Amino acid sequence: MKRMPVLLCVSVTFILSTTIMAGTLDEFEKNTSKKKAKKASSTSSSKTTSSSGDKHRHHHHDDSPSLYQDYAGSAITSFMYHSFFIGGLTSHHRLSGEEDREFGLMPREGGDIAIPFARVDVAFREVSSEIDSMDYRLELGYGAFAFRYEQSRYEEEPDDELDLIRWQGVYRMSFSEKVELDVGLGQLTIDGNNSDSRFAFSLPLMLRPTELLGIEIRPSWSEDVTDYDVGILLSRHYVSLKAGYRWVTSRDVSLDGPYAGIAIHF
Repeated sequence: MKRMPVLLCVSVTFILSTTIMAGTLDEFEKNTSKKKAKKASSTSSSKTTSSSGDKHRHHHHDDSPSLYQDYAGSAITSFMYHSFFIGGLTSHHRLSGEEDREFGLMPREGGDIAIPFARVDVAFREVSSEIDSMDYRLELGYGAFAFRYEQSRYEEEPDDELDLIRWQGVYRMSFSEKVELDVGLGQLTIDGNNSDSRFAFSLPLMLRPTELLGIEIRPSWSEDVTDYDVGILLSRHYVSLKAGYRWVTSRDVSLDGPYAGIAIHF
């Protein structure tokens, strides 16, 4: 009979510790619930409706464009042209063997990490003492256009899992052999106890101060989830070693941590 209180205390302690250890991934998933988002949006829309009358009262017209507005419009038009048109078209330069003096780009060599035909990344990330993540990325493309698939598999002790899966169509722009800027549009799926998806937008940037050294900044945004990845690349033909830090946040819950991995590119 004396053993019963001891066994009861041990059981309660085990249950409480298990609940605490396995709660981070569940809490992250709950914070991405679309039900909460709908409530918040309905509240904000009611406030917007009530203030719309005031905005109309104070609205006035100014039909004379200023010099600043003309300059800003010209600058934006020029940026859009050089970024999305020239930048995208010269990405095909990766596939030709001729120099293009007009855009100042040299021919790209096979196995270069910039504008690849195919790229596969695998990285290990330590979020906490109880949570680890394996991050995978697959990119397939031709010149300016590519398809990108990314998956992060989180495992939390003692027995919990969560997947963040992102797929996007990507427009790749190369302003020189040292800079690549991409625009990605697609979908993020959060797969844990339940599964739901939302629109995802990304704007990855890669800078290459030297042929060996590269810096990747990969921000991505979607409803209730922000994802920022900053990494250093040591690249040779076909293979790159990488290390960095990734911040994944869902409202007030974060799955952040350092990572190390490898990328193979063709």
